[in-house]
Order: sequence, then structure tokens, then C-alpha cells
Amino acid sequence: MLRWLLLGLALVVLPVTGEAVAQGGLEAAKSAGLVGERPDGMLGLVSSASSEVKRLVDDINARRLAQYQQIAARNGTSVEAVQAIAGRKLVSEAPPGTYVMDGSGRWRKK
Repeated sequence: MLRWLLLGLALVVLPVTGEAVAQGGLEAAKSAGLVGERPDGMLGLVSSASSEVKRLVDDINARRLAQYQQIAARNGTSVEAVQAIAGRKLVSEAPPGTYVMDGSGRWRKK
């Protein structure tokens, strides 16, 4: 139980180093409906996007995955479990008007 509590706490304070630099581009892509949050804690392309947006998504996803791997290793759990927790948090905290992927893999506007 303590392990899961620590895992949840770690996700709440998950550092966004590196991601902050790209935040302006990410927020613009989300607002334009090009990018959305997935239930696996990763970003996804909602519609066709420029190579710049694709690179941004790939970069942020790589950073997120590295963080998820570190959290999983520290807490003795699987990366998939960490991703699921992060995904629930990111989808639930996505602002209205942005896209999120539901459990069946469909994009919906929040």
C-alpha cells in the first residue's frame, strides 16, 4: 500500500524538465486539436500534423517514458502500471476543449 501511495505521490510531482521548453508548442498543438492525451500516459496525434509537431510529440513521449521507467524501478512495479496511473491523471486533468483518447482507442473532445 505504501508503495502505491509513493507511486501516486511521485506522479503528482513528476518533474517536467525539458518538457517545459516545448510547452508552448504542445499547448498550441492541443488547442488546435492536433495532439491529445492517451490512457497510457503518452501523447498521441489526433489528426495529421506537421513534422515539427510529430517531433515534439516523439520528444515529449521519450521524456515521459524515461520518467515512467525511473518511477517503476524505484517502486518495484511495471512501467505499464505507472503509465496507466499517469494516463488516468493526464486524461482527467486535460482541459475542456482538448482531445483525450478513451479506453476503446477513440479520440473525444473533452
